[in-house]
Amino acid sequence: MPSTVLLLASRQGWPETGHGRTFPDSAPTQQLDHGLRNDPAGVVRPLGSRVAAAPVSEHRALVVELDITTS
Repeated sequence: MPSTVLLLASRQGWPETGHGRTFPDSAPTQQLDHGLRNDPAGVVRPLGSRVAAAPVSEHRALVVELDITTS
């Protein structure tokens, strides 16, 4: 997702939950993958993110770990 599209998508209520360079797979210099969350109830808490190799793709995967707390 280009940064201009990300700016439109990550409006208030859709904060980004992870960062990492994912493209190209061989030597990443750009972030193509993004994790956004819509959490008006405040139950989703990002715990961290990492970039993982994806052997069947031209880019790596952005993996985001989330904690979801419900009452």
